[in-house]
Amino acid sequence: MMWVKWVNEIYMKADEDIWSHEPSQDSSWYWRRLNALKDMMSTWYDRGMYRLTSNGQYSVFSSYNAILGNMNVMREAYMILNCIMLPRLKMISWLAYQNKLLTKERIHRMHIQVETTVCCLCDDGVDEIDQHLFAKYKWINEARTAFATWMGIDIPQKVFKQSLQWIKGRHWRQFKKEVVAAICVALVYYT
Repeated sequence: MMWVKWVNEIYMKADEDIWSHEPSQDSSWYWRRLNALKDMMSTWYDRGMYRLTSNGQYSVFSSYNAILGNMNVMREAYMILNCIMLPRLKMISWLAYQNKLLTKERIHRMHIQVETTVCCLCDDGVDEIDQHLFAKYKWINEARTAFATWMGIDIPQKVFKQSLQWIKGRHWRQFKKEVVAAICVALVYYT
């Protein structure tokens, strides 16, 4: 209640209706963002009825999901966010899963000056991309083979996201899946 009063006194001032209010340029970023949602929210109502639910009653849950839109669900998250994985490995695996690791090629795409996008770890003359670093690079293949031999399984040469999907599809116990995922993450982390 106090926040509503504060908004009315600071931001709204002379405007009586939130739907006709236009935020000023010196408004805070969150107020401008909240006001930007008005256009989307106005489509939720049709002749006074809330359209996102079947009964016409307002629902915070339905509104929240409409604002989020179609988000990709990370179905392999349970293999990363577990008690086996160290926090730094969880962070790296989260970035690797979303292809957000700062490889030279990605830095170059962000228009940040890089001397060369060629991989500095090998002499093959190929670009430093996720596919090369985490699936085709000689060292990671040797390490993957050593771990696979030690564990008695065959880990395929795939990028991180595909490796997690492969692990998820195995008919193993949950603990074994988490350990193999932790090994894959460690390979990404130490590359």
